[in-house]
Amino acid sequence: MFAPTVWWLWLIAILLAGKLLLVAREIAGRYPRKLRALTVGMRRIARGNFDPTMVRNYCTDPCYRVVAHTLLKRAGLPAEQRRRLVREFTAEIKREQNKTFIFNMSEGTATEIDAEGSRPFVPELQTPQAK
Repeated sequence: MFAPTVWWLWLIAILLAGKLLLVAREIAGRYPRKLRALTVGMRRIARGNFDPTMVRNYCTDPCYRVVAHTLLKRAGLPAEQRRRLVREFTAEIKREQNKTFIFNMSEGTATEIDAEGSRPFVPELQTPQAK
């Protein structure tokens, strides 16, 4: 089974296995948080106060997207609507993460730069919840 071979091939195999174990450990470490998110979502569904937009923050990571899909499925949303919502939430989050802010302290201004261009940053206009 383990035929003798060039020693450096074994070294490469060991390094790749080590990397795989690190990734597996990271994923396994997220399990309690994913389980808690799923439990909280299921309680909200049972109480009747679940809103599909509540899963938006779970769309930042592929592991948590599984949680989002599961909650939307258990809430009774059709498959196409679930996929569309998760796609939209993921796109929104990616747009928000790809922004850069430049603060000019001497003039007291802030500029927001994203894929659409640059514009003055005014917090009141950016977040309607802040009012």
